[in-house]
Amino acid sequence: MTAMSQAEVVERAIEAAELHGFRAEAPRPKRTRRLFWQRTPEREPTPDFLVSHGEKSAAVEVKAYTPLLGAVSQTREYADHFSSQAVLCVPDDSFEQIPGSVREYADRVNVRLCSVSKIGETLKDLLE
Repeated sequence: MTAMSQAEVVERAIEAAELHGFRAEAPRPKRTRRLFWQRTPEREPTPDFLVSHGEKSAAVEVKAYTPLLGAVSQTREYADHFSSQAVLCVPDDSFEQIPGSVREYADRVNVRLCSVSKIGETLKDLLE
């Protein structure tokens, strides 16, 4: 079996979220103008997609590989930027291989870890 690409995993996660009745959309970066002598503004953090349900929202970051501590902290940063819940989603086979230290860190910083097949249930728990 071949590994899925990042784009394929993101597409499957979006489909699974929409299948459960959530609206998923890519975040839109703010357009800023600058004059030629000004520094380029720092890139604003953007997750793979945002899911909203009523007044609540979740920033969902999808990884095509087994995530480590950096992926968890990156997801937390995205969620803080958009004032939403944090969800880190990985393929089903990678979910079982997440190290215990990464799971503990995710719990400590309030990042929900889930597999692509369980994203609908995870979003229901967070947003309803």
